[in-house]
Amino acid sequence: MAPDPFATSLDQINTLINELLTKYSSFKTPASYRGEDDPIIQAYLSQAYGGALDLADSYSSRTSGQTARGSYNAGNAALSQSEARHQALKALAAEYSGKYGEAVRNANSTRESEYTARKDVLAGLNDLIANRNKLLAAQKDWLTKSDELQFNRDQASFQNDLASQENQREIARFNTEAEQRNAEHDEKLSLENRWRSLTAKARLVSKIGRTAAGWTNSDDLLSDRLGVQLGYYDPWQRKLEVRVGNTGRK
Repeated sequence: MAPDPFATSLDQINTLINELLTKYSSFKTPASYRGEDDPIIQAYLSQAYGGALDLADSYSSRTSGQTARGSYNAGNAALSQSEARHQALKALAAEYSGKYGEAVRNANSTRESEYTARKDVLAGLNDLIANRNKLLAAQKDWLTKSDELQFNRDQASFQNDLASQENQREIARFNTEAEQRNAEHDEKLSLENRWRSLTAKARLVSKIGRTAAGWTNSDDLLSDRLGVQLGYYDPWQRKLEVRVGNTGRK
């Protein structure tokens, strides 16, 4: 059978499918976050402010402590640490709300990119699987036709073998018949040679006599047998009759 023309392409597609499956499994499971709990937003703000947040935390801690030890406003409770931190952030970066908006947009863009990448991988997987199914169907058809062709070739070879065997039998039969004909011809030729020799001897008997010519009873029997075999004489028909009664016995 000829080499499978689809095997190489199927191996390549299977390799690509495995690579995309590995890539797809590397994507993190999408999760919902609110506000500053979003790790992407936190990472962006941390990068945007650098050490400013740590400085604000330190400042707010000092401010909160000092306020707790003796600084009260009329009708107001002491500033909490988070409020102090918020005031510190205002003091350090008035554009905090703008940076926060940038962080939100960055988070949305990052997740959109991840979603697009995930969608592209899935689309690629679907295309590869569809192409693989087409190749598998074409491979199945090719294998079926190849099997049919191989079966036809085997049948033709079988028929040729049968014909060859029949020819060999015919040749063997012809050779056997030819050998038989040759053997019969040789035997007849031998009989005729013996008959001619015997007839020559018989002619000599007619001239000089049986004894002088060396004619014997065996020559008589041989003459009769050869004459019958060569078709010159009809076979003798001998019959033995036995009679019982007054007529005697014969």
